Amino acid sequence: MCACHLRRAERHSLLSSRLAALETTLVESESRIIRLFKFRPVRVAFDQILREEMVPALVEFPGLLDLYVGRRGPEELGPRLIATIWNSRESMASAVGESLDYPVFLPQYLDETAERELQFFPLAFGYRFARPDQPGVLRLVEGAVQAGGLERYVAEAHAGTLADDDQGRGPLALYLAPRSAEQFLTLSVWSDWASLQEATGGDIDRPIATRHAKLLDAWQAEHYEAIPGLAAPARSEPLEVTPA
Repeated sequence: MCACHLRRAERHSLLSSRLAALETTLVESESRIIRLFKFRPVRVAFDQILREEMVPALVEFPGLLDLYVGRRGPEELGPRLIATIWNSRESMASAVGESLDYPVFLPQYLDETAERELQFFPLAFGYRFARPDQPGVLRLVEGAVQAGGLERYVAEAHAGTLADDDQGRGPLALYLAPRSAEQFLTLSVWSDWASLQEATGGDIDRPIATRHAKLLDAWQAEHYEAIPGLAAPARSEPLEVTPA
């Protein structure tokens, strides 16, 4: 068996062990964590604060593995998303906190935001691939699988993500986290809308589509423009966060 097949077999074995662990706890101390902070700015030019203060401060934290910032709509007060990946719950908590009720990261700017929503979960798997392209689109999918189907869905999504990369296509990065025994969320990062549509099966008549739809009871997708320059550095370096 060639080295690439051995490596893939090891990944699938580790993924199975990771899923078994996730059945007993949704947030464990040694898990890699995805943290999603959604909000609306309450004044214009908030992106300048993100660019000049928040993102530079975030990338200084040693536990931060990846970072993306997105916006929806053309207006300056439209929805924003700050998506971060951490090497543990402890590193996340010490850097940016676990609750908006007790802010620890640049708390002076919390009142500059409205319609705030914070959630974080342990990852089943995650990859950032070695591509030169810059992030253009952030896609956040939240869904529910058919009863007892989470492990199969995660396994198929995992295999599909690696197969796409083997063919030099697919997302620049993808992170999938179970939210419960039957619910999940996926953050994927794309160079442009055309690449996303090609990979997910969307077209002009049906622009929002997803793979493995037969395994899902329900799902919805949100799309954000990746704000230029607001991402973790060293984008060309690969990152694998499966499992911890």
